[in-house]
Amino acid sequence: MLAYVRDHELHVINLSDNEPRQLTFGANGNTLGLTTHGLAEYIAQEEMDRKNGYWWSLDSRFIAFTQVDSFEIPLFQIMHQGKSSVGADALDDHAYPFAGASNVKVRLGVVPSAGGPVTWMDC
Repeated sequence: MLAYVRDHELHVINLSDNEPRQLTFGANGNTLGLTTHGLAEYIAQEEMDRKNGYWWSLDSRFIAFTQVDSFEIPLFQIMHQGKSSVGADALDDHAYPFAGASNVKVRLGVVPSAGGPVTWMDC
């Protein structure tokens, strides 16, 4: 089995029969980056060098994953100076948590790798 994130949702694929399965539902990631499943949020990526937001159990029966809600985070435009395009085509919008402002809301869920209901961890 191989896990991956597509369209802000966690999926697995059985490598023996190439049958993909979506495990999470309800993410509504878009240019505002509202909610994602299985992706590391900005602070985890930049400050903790954690690039993914899901983890397999030792027996491969479950996957723990983060649900990230960045609704309250303002967008910040970043100019990519290495791109060959200019103007608006060289700009990307990123949800950026400024110092002193709101952070993303993160919670941890566990889902069976065969599919099924998510169990949310209490914090």
